[in-house]
Formats: sequence, structure tokens, C-alpha cells
Amino acid sequence: MIAKRTLLGYDDSELIGKPVEIIFPGKNEKKAMFNGLMEKKVLENKETCLKTKDGTIIPVFLSVSLIQSEGGETAGIVCIGSEITDMIRAKNEIKNSLQEKELLLREVHHRVKNNLQIISSLLNLQSGYVKNKDDLELFKDSLSRIKSMAFIHEQIYQSSNFINIEFSEYVQNLMTYLLYYYTPDHESIKLNINVEDVFMDLNTSIPCGLIINELVTNSLKHAFHGKPGEICIDLHSIDDNQYMLTVADNGTGFPESFDFKNTETLGLQLVNSLVKQFDGTIELDSSNGTKFKIIINRLEYAERL
Repeated sequence: MIAKRTLLGYDDSELIGKPVEIIFPGKNEKKAMFNGLMEKKVLENKETCLKTKDGTIIPVFLSVSLIQSEGGETAGIVCIGSEITDMIRAKNEIKNSLQEKELLLREVHHRVKNNLQIISSLLNLQSGYVKNKDDLELFKDSLSRIKSMAFIHEQIYQSSNFINIEFSEYVQNLMTYLLYYYTPDHESIKLNINVEDVFMDLNTSIPCGLIINELVTNSLKHAFHGKPGEICIDLHSIDDNQYMLTVADNGTGFPESFDFKNTETLGLQLVNSLVKQFDGTIELDSSNGTKFKIIINRLEYAERL
């Protein structure tokens, strides 16, 4: 056995002819290093640890290969290694830095959520002074839009993944809120939500949440007229960059002459604008209640200056 004595602190005479265990801190390191090599007989590249003469444990990257005779017998083993202490230190520094940034980003989403809730509370207080019924409805609709965005930031704050947000829990929370907010007899409206294994980034999830908010709000306000009914939401991935969203109810549908793409209704104007933002498509089927089918394209993050 020959090892680099300047790295391990041994003299040549202390290593030559000695068992390899002398430079490994334990049996597990040696076993992990050589057992797979003897079975596969191919080059092994692994991170492991070596022990110096004074007992210091140092991380190393070893490339281990067999020396075979002409008859295929194992004649020896060659190990080529390099100390990776600096690399491990740099990796840990990067990891710690990322953890700090993750905590900061989580705090940002928490503060955004809190600020949106403050705005919502202020609007709610201000609405108590509004006497006009139509103006009061505008306040309520604005509150639901703010709440839909706050739910997204709350979902991100509670999630371990900031890149892809699990959308099913978000939709469930939003629908429950809208049902209680707009329907005094909320038990008369059944929610049928099918949003499984759908993950969206922040750029895509907020506009998509606003679309769902507007369409469901419209159903709750105008489709049932105090009668029992059902609202169905289906969202699934078509591929990695595209989704199909369906929002439907079995209430009173739109008149046949109604052009939902050219309307003065603020909610539907917002929906059409957001669909264009997605470079998507939207279709309306009023043959049995109301059903909107929307193709959503994942929005790429814009370059920030």
C-alpha cells in the first residue's frame, strides 16, 4: 500500500506493507469503498473519509480501480484521491446561504399575505359606510380578489417548495371561503373539486386563482337564485407547460345572445384579460347551466432588471 504521506502525515515505512485499514476511520468506509469494486470490477468514484496519523478525519474523493492479471485475476487495487475539504466547506456555505435566502423568501410571502389581509380588513371596515347596494357589491368583489391572492402567498409560506405550488389545497380553501362569503345558505350549494397532482409556479398560480375566483363568484351570485345547485371545478395538466381548467355550474345559464368576450361586466373582462395573458383559449357552453373551458399556458418568469 502506498499513500501520499504529506496528506496523511505518515512516513513511507509506516504505510508500505501495512493493511489498508490504517488509513480508514472505520470498517464501513473500507467496505463501502472496495466491496462494490470487487463485485462489479469497474471503476468506482466515491466520496469517503481518510484518517491521518494524528487521527484527523479528512474528506476525500477516491477513484478506485482493479489491477488484473492476464488471466483475469485480481493483482491489486489502485486508488487515486484528492482532498475535498475546501469543496465540502464551500458546499456547506452555499447550503447555509440558500437556507437563509429560503427563510427570507418565506418571510416575504408571509408579510405579503399579512399586508393583503390588512387591505382586506380596511376595505371590509370601509364597506360598512357604503349605502349604495351596487357599490357594496364592488367592495365585496374586490375583497374576494384580494383574498384569492392572499391564499396563494399563504400556501407558499406553508409549503416547502416555492417553485411549484400544490394547487388542490389552494382551490379547496378558496372555494370554501367564497361559498361562505357569498352564500348565506351555503349548505345548498355542492362543490365538486377535481384538482389532483397539479403544481403551478407563482407566475401562473395567481392569475389562475383569479380566474377561478371570478367564475365561481359569478356562479354563486347569479346562477342559483337561492335554489340548491352544484359548482364543478376540474383542473389537470395537459403537459409540463399547459393546463385545462373547467368551471361549471348547473344553474341558470347565460342567454344565447350573450357575448362573454365583449361585455361590460368587470369580472368577465378580467377573466378574458387573464386568459390572453396566458396566451390561452376560453370557451363557453350554456347548453346545460354554464361551463367555461380554459386552456392555460404556463407563464415563464420575465427577466428582471
